[in-house]
Amino acid sequence: MKKIFLFSVIALILVVVISGCTTPDDGQNCTAEWFDEYQCWGDCVMRNYQNTNCTFSWITEECCTYQCDDGACLSPPNGNGQTCDPEYLDNYTCSGDNSYVLREFQYLNCSTVWYNYEYCFYNCTDSACNIHCEDTDGGQAYYVSGTVEDNFGHFNDTCFVKNETWFQYANNCTADEQNCSVREAYCHSIDVIYNTTDYLCPEGCGDGACLNCTISWTEEYQCGAEDWNNRAYNYENCTQEWIDYEQCLIGCTDGECTS
Repeated sequence: MKKIFLFSVIALILVVVISGCTTPDDGQNCTAEWFDEYQCWGDCVMRNYQNTNCTFSWITEECCTYQCDDGACLSPPNGNGQTCDPEYLDNYTCSGDNSYVLREFQYLNCSTVWYNYEYCFYNCTDSACNIHCEDTDGGQAYYVSGTVEDNFGHFNDTCFVKNETWFQYANNCTADEQNCSVREAYCHSIDVIYNTTDYLCPEGCGDGACLNCTISWTEEYQCGAEDWNNRAYNYENCTQEWIDYEQCLIGCTDGECTS
């Protein structure tokens, strides 16, 4: 093979030298024609051509699909002359340590090899990555903030506001803001790792969960006008109001009637 390659290089150098002449020394003209002389240049077959000025040129006649040797295209090493399209095949298996899905690749000469195709975070079984999905709040729980973790990462339940033209995530939003909602992540099924659904929070949203307010007095106090001790009151829509709770006879200090 080295001898053939060396001969090819020498022959091409000769072509360059000879082709530099415009006419032969004796002034003769030659018939332009092909000769049955072949050589390889890389993986292409070159054929000798005589020009009208009697010089010679090696011109590409064919590029081989597999390999060129001794002026001719070789058949693939499978021995039957068949060539294949280089491509991935739909054949899969697990790696020896079950950390990867392997996929079979076919070469031009029809030989095949297994390549790492997909990394499995939770190991490989039956030629596929094991699917893992866990939701800390147990599913579509709009009033509980949670996180979904699956093969590809994690997603936190998140509050957002939006209208027809814009959308924005927020740590919290109130019921009177435009479409104050929660984007709830959950494990959908074994085939779909995780999904999200949007839920309009009627009482507002905070830290990835809808607020759930009940009508009740709080334990928050402050001094109001005319010596009234005010107490905070929560409404069902999560709004709060300071209401006169106790009128102090002597006065009010720091949310308490003065003794």
